[in-house]
Amino acid sequence: MAEIRLGKLVSGDFIIGVNDEENKGIKNIGSLQFVPAETGGMSVALIPFGFPFENEFTGFISNDKIIYEIEKVPEDLQNKTKQNKTKKPVEEQLKRRKASLNSVI
Repeated sequence: MAEIRLGKLVSGDFIIGVNDEENKGIKNIGSLQFVPAETGGMSVALIPFGFPFENEFTGFISNDKIIYEIEKVPEDLQNKTKQNKTKKPVEEQLKRRKASLNSVI
């Protein structure tokens, strides 16, 4: 099984994280949020599943809570997920968004 897994939960949330074969699930969970882009398409934001209460990618979800799994995880999402293991991306993303909002206003 792949190191990075992308799936949909019974709750309807899309999640991405690291495969945990030992505990039969996914750990270091991120939530995918789909946001309309200025160009008319969709943009994907990756945030910790526990946000706003947790700012790091932690946690565990067992396989029985996953109703659908995407077999081929897009490479850009795999790379973002691997990067999130070492830094606090939520704080960085919020700073960037605030800066871009200030330039629009």
